[in-house]
Amino acid sequence: MNELSDAKSPLERSFAMLQQGHVDDAKNILVAEVDKAERAHGKDHPKYAEAQSDLAHLLMQLGDPQVTAALEAAVAVDSNLDEEAQQARLRYLLQLGDVYLRIGKLEEAERRIKETLEGRERTYGTRDPRYALALEPLASIYLARSEAGKAKETIDNCYEVLTSNEHARWPYTMALRALVHKAANGLDAEVFPDRIREASTDEFNSIVVATLNAVREAHPDLGLAVAKDLLLLVEARDAKHEAIPAILSEIGQMAIAVEDPQQGETAYDRLLKLREAQKDDARIVEARMGYAFFCVGTKQLNKAKTHYQVAAEKAVRLGDPMVTITVTRAFAAFLMQTGNLGEAEQQIKKAREEAEKLQHKELMGRTRMDQAMLAELGGRQDQAQALLTESLDFLPEADPDRQQAVKRLKAMQSHETGNTNEAISQLLTELVRPSLPQGLLGKIEATLGKNGGFDVDIQLLREPSEEEADKVQALVQKAINDVNAQLSGRVGTS
Repeated sequence: MNELSDAKSPLERSFAMLQQGHVDDAKNILVAEVDKAERAHGKDHPKYAEAQSDLAHLLMQLGDPQVTAALEAAVAVDSNLDEEAQQARLRYLLQLGDVYLRIGKLEEAERRIKETLEGRERTYGTRDPRYALALEPLASIYLARSEAGKAKETIDNCYEVLTSNEHARWPYTMALRALVHKAANGLDAEVFPDRIREASTDEFNSIVVATLNAVREAHPDLGLAVAKDLLLLVEARDAKHEAIPAILSEIGQMAIAVEDPQQGETAYDRLLKLREAQKDDARIVEARMGYAFFCVGTKQLNKAKTHYQVAAEKAVRLGDPMVTITVTRAFAAFLMQTGNLGEAEQQIKKAREEAEKLQHKELMGRTRMDQAMLAELGGRQDQAQALLTESLDFLPEADPDRQQAVKRLKAMQSHETGNTNEAISQLLTELVRPSLPQGLLGKIEATLGKNGGFDVDIQLLREPSEEEADKVQALVQKAINDVNAQLSGRVGTS
């Protein structure tokens, strides 16, 4: 039997389709289940709510904005519910609140979170972990509004209930608690309680991973302060802990956003020395690449180029085609960004040759996309269009790069973009928009400078809050630094 026939539920069949790259088929399976439930039971029945919830689960994976409509339909089923259906509705409410929080609709998020909290208090009581779990997103809402006092009271309540119940979620809640306590008590405040030092290895590692993820999404000042404390915590536990390089890398990247290049250089110098002491060439390449990204962000372009060159040379000596492709593509993107199109062409050619040798379909498509961008930057629109068309033959339907190639092709064919600045503007806007609340960003207009770097004009659709304005600036700066990563895929440090 094949994978699809082995799958027992519509949701499983849908995700099996998604894994095979059939996005539309995956959605159609669950849309059909919604229609089936409506015909059989009507829109005010738990089966209909369950079908909408399954659809929302898929839409969340796809980043589809219709996820809120699906979950709203699920929570609208609120009458004549048995105990199981009532508990399911409380889950749907929490999911809906989380989605609204992620897209920046804080009022809607707060309303749905408080609704599920009221229901959970009635159903489980305030000392039950299922009640506490809904306090965590409420604390995030307060933090996003700079209501640090409310956020602290809420997250402390959540943390106390989870730890007293020995709930497995407590290490992850600890990460948000650290950010909230920095916001409430000051950037120099200690945020990691003694309990962490006594945590098991698995719990401790969960805290480290969760905190790293949290600081990446946080306001740069808070994120950097927590990351520095995390580094001290990890070093005290194990001076050779495997997470130290990743923490150093995050400190280096966040130093760009807070405009503290010295702190970033210190972090990356230490990271590079650590990797060189380990005599692991693959990790040295990663460290060099990270350092290069940092230098781009701090406008040290000559230093960035040196790190890219050393990384590319070492990658070739490693003899790993995948590493060579990744590094040469990133180096080429940097060279394009700084106007060195001739050198960029050499690096892209090398990457494509390696991809052809491997017969790696996705990379064969992506290297053609790289060449298309180079042609576009050089004003050779016909060549760019031909290369993008070729790339579609190699990239799976669900691949984000394929979707980007389709967008660029449509833009060319409708003459919406036809020069270097338009191409860069489109890329920057696509990088920044998903991380901002809906209805905030209009577009970003970029101009490539003669000596590298960008001049940008950020066009907003409404007046931002102070918090939103800071987030826009940080995201745009990061997008400028990472535009080559959008084209070529960043080498991560771990």
